[in-house]
Amino acid sequence: MKHSLTFFLTFLFFLPLVHGQDFIYDPDRNAKSDVEVYAEGEGREKKKLLLISYKPVMHIPDPAGDMELLMKSGRDLKKLYNRIRQALDVSMSEKFGDGFTVTSLLRANDSTKVDLDRIYGVASYNYEDRPVEVGEQGKLGKINLGGSNKKQPSRDVDTKIRGGQLSSRDIDRSKQYMNVSIPDKAFIAYLSTKYDADILMFVNQFELRKTFAQGEDVAYGKYSREVKVHYSVYDGSGLQLYGNSSVDRIGEKQDNINEIIAKTFPNISADVYDHIPGAHQSGDAQKLDKKYEKKAENQDILRKKD
Repeated sequence: MKHSLTFFLTFLFFLPLVHGQDFIYDPDRNAKSDVEVYAEGEGREKKKLLLISYKPVMHIPDPAGDMELLMKSGRDLKKLYNRIRQALDVSMSEKFGDGFTVTSLLRANDSTKVDLDRIYGVASYNYEDRPVEVGEQGKLGKINLGGSNKKQPSRDVDTKIRGGQLSSRDIDRSKQYMNVSIPDKAFIAYLSTKYDADILMFVNQFELRKTFAQGEDVAYGKYSREVKVHYSVYDGSGLQLYGNSSVDRIGEKQDNINEIIAKTFPNISADVYDHIPGAHQSGDAQKLDKKYEKKAENQDILRKKD
């Protein structure tokens, strides 16, 4: 009997503690429990992101490097490029899912492919200067180079007819990225409304190049691979929030496209994700909700038993 009384008194003492802060200072139980506070935030879902893959012709061929990839893969060029395009879309969708609810126009259904083709029909593309990041002290920092800090110039040859003769001009594209613009803002609004999208992520151009560090590497057949993805970020109203290119490299000779995808695409996807405005804020909020979800559920179970 003595032990039973002791247990009963102990139970009464610890009962408020089991319920948490709900009733220690609120004996009438008028305050909201943690589960009620949590429930109020359940409606705050992740922001929604519409992922728009690049137009197939925006995969820039690499005559110096594509042949080895084709021989190793056993595919024709169209199938090889499609494999790359699909894999990048999957990699980005998975990473962006950390902070957003992602809809891919490339892989959803036939209806979304119609919208994808409509985007390609109205979009225009132009090279623009890459943004310069600002350091913590407010000073200009280094231009972001994605997965590597090594600067390797990426040069294009601009060929035109001048004065009746063919002339070429070597252009350094390492400080530029391919940007996209959609002149028809009503079309952006249509996409945003149809897919309930807060963010529109345009992947504009893809490059996979064979690079030689030194002249002697050519003679010995030594080369590396550089992957570059150009992208633009818009909000649902058609305002551009950000744009850049992300780069990753494989230092050793590699001709297996599956290995190139496995080693570079996750790094590029993570780098692009890091530059989506609000991405980490959304992800952190989601983690915070998960942290308290179980606690709130337990408190609600105890409260319902009273």
